[in-house]
Amino acid sequence: MGCDNSGITFYVRSLIALLLMASFAVPAARAEATYAGISYARAESEDLETGNAGLVIGRSPEKGMGVEAFYLVTIDEDEVSAGRLDADVTIDTYGLFVTYKTGTDDFNGYLKFKGGVAVVDLEFDFGEAGSLDDDTSGFAYGISFGALVGNGALEFSYLILPEFDDFRGIDVDAEVDLLGITYQWNIQ
Repeated sequence: MGCDNSGITFYVRSLIALLLMASFAVPAARAEATYAGISYARAESEDLETGNAGLVIGRSPEKGMGVEAFYLVTIDEDEVSAGRLDADVTIDTYGLFVTYKTGTDDFNGYLKFKGGVAVVDLEFDFGEAGSLDDDTSGFAYGISFGALVGNGALEFSYLILPEFDDFRGIDVDAEVDLLGITYQWNIQ
């Protein structure tokens, strides 16, 4: 049960090295900007883990308050067994954050703190036997480390999404976390 993380670990380590090299080498424009980006994230909840891809759009100054929306869908399902049934699991999410971005004139990097509302949709697809799904919504928060690269930024994010207190009337206590990477382009 669960996804093999060895290829992803190598991929993330390679991207971190490239991010650090690029952040010192590439001059970056600093101004208030509207941005759009693509994102890849690992969604985790208890023993479930999916790979998700999606879009991010926002508006943020060089430093200070901003706003950001995201939408992620599952592209790498998890598989679980429930008795004699096997299920493909998807965890799709979307949300809206208020952000606070730090920065410095000496380094092309920044931290972005996020807080807002998110929706998490969890589905178990049993094939011909049907599917079960439920969603939850509520407060979500997280932090991103980013580096300005060219006409955009590369961000690594960790988000804590609303947890499931129940799934279709059954009491559960399942936290949902996202660990992701995003490249966003200034579109202003």
